[in-house]
Amino acid sequence: MSHGLAFVDRLLVFVIGLALTFLGVWSIGLFFDVPQANQVTDYADQEMWANAAELGWYEGALIGVVAGGIIIGLWLIIANLRRRSVSVVTSGASTEMGDINFNLGTLADAVADTIEETHGVSKVRKRVVIDRGLTTVEFTVDADADCSVPGIQTAIEQSERDLREAIGPSDAATSYRIHIERVPQNHEI
Repeated sequence: MSHGLAFVDRLLVFVIGLALTFLGVWSIGLFFDVPQANQVTDYADQEMWANAAELGWYEGALIGVVAGGIIIGLWLIIANLRRRSVSVVTSGASTEMGDINFNLGTLADAVADTIEETHGVSKVRKRVVIDRGLTTVEFTVDADADCSVPGIQTAIEQSERDLREAIGPSDAATSYRIHIERVPQNHEI
């Protein structure tokens, strides 16, 4: 997700959150008969709002709002569902004589398989995505509760060195997350 799209998403969530907060506070104010909430109700209950459909500008404004809402809604859906996965990456060692391309997903599979062989690791998930304009290999390591965290860390560090040696000079970043199972609680005293 790009910085711009993340900003638009957060702004949209913020505006919707403010609107819902206002409606909630207003509803509570009406329930407890707060004078300010009644003033808002009086303003919203004006005769103009009741007769708005009869005004000449209403139909054009309604069509504009619907068309704008559809366009913005479709843009948000398409922008947020855009594919972020990557398959082929060009190496930084490419020259004018030709490009050196490699499949980062295949290399990530090999790294995941290597880490999975570590004692205490039950599963390693990987994905190669473009995150904020940077090709990133994300690994999620699921480990048992009795695993050796230093052992997993050593395996990850070795796998990282192997991956860097395989891809050479490249702008690809890596991210490792370790999820450790909860320790079972002993209820016996």
